[in-house]
Amino acid sequence: MRYMSIHLQMVGFLVFTIGSVAMFSALILSVPVLLGRLVLALFSILSAPEIYTAAIGFYLIWVMIRCGSTLAQYAATGLRSFMSEMAKWSVIGSKCVVAGSLLFIAIPLLLGLTCDLVVIVPLRVPLDRHPVISFTTDWALGLLHLKCLCGAIWLGNSQTKRSLERVYTAGIKNIDLHFIITEVAGPVIVFLSLSVILPYLFAHALISIPGLSLPVQHIILRTIYPAIALIIICMALIYSMIKQCRKMYQKVKNDKYLIGQRLLNYGETSK
Repeated sequence: MRYMSIHLQMVGFLVFTIGSVAMFSALILSVPVLLGRLVLALFSILSAPEIYTAAIGFYLIWVMIRCGSTLAQYAATGLRSFMSEMAKWSVIGSKCVVAGSLLFIAIPLLLGLTCDLVVIVPLRVPLDRHPVISFTTDWALGLLHLKCLCGAIWLGNSQTKRSLERVYTAGIKNIDLHFIITEVAGPVIVFLSLSVILPYLFAHALISIPGLSLPVQHIILRTIYPAIALIIICMALIYSMIKQCRKMYQKVKNDKYLIGQRLLNYGETSK
């Protein structure tokens, strides 16, 4: 009987271990996927690869664990310090939400919409059909273009790069919302908004001229964005060529007629 009880205990232990591992594996595989599906369902994305849903679910679980450990750490220091830290991080979080909405929602959406109206719609949609604008697709396209533009800006040495470096150096705790709105996001949003609104207003001002037929009005509405973009590109190229010609003319004139240049204060010792 003693050996029988030991065997039963070993079998029970093995069954309990196998069941625990199976339940833990099922929870690890199913809970993140369910959380990811719930998050994607909020954005009306019903069909997505399971690897993406699992990644979103694991990230949400990590965020919840991290927030819980942080709250427990601050709660151990006392109620007053906990409330002060909560108020501080609430202000920082609200600033981050506003800045993130401007930088990662408004600017990509306007950039993708501008690219869609200038390039994609004239190339893909025939003139006898009306284009259908998808804001989610334009936002994703704008994110891709924004990433490429940021990489190109980061390679240069302009005022925009210095502004981005200042925002990056400040970090989340020292985020300067006023600087982001006035120096980084504000000018870009104004420029992109004007690039979308002004051609629309100009086209409707043109079609309001009496005597134009409906096909001509439709052609004006469809071709106004690429036409204005082509005009701006041609003007920029002409201006660049004129500037380069002026530099070349000045260089040739200096090489031919400039004999020498006088250096001031060269070799003089300061008294």
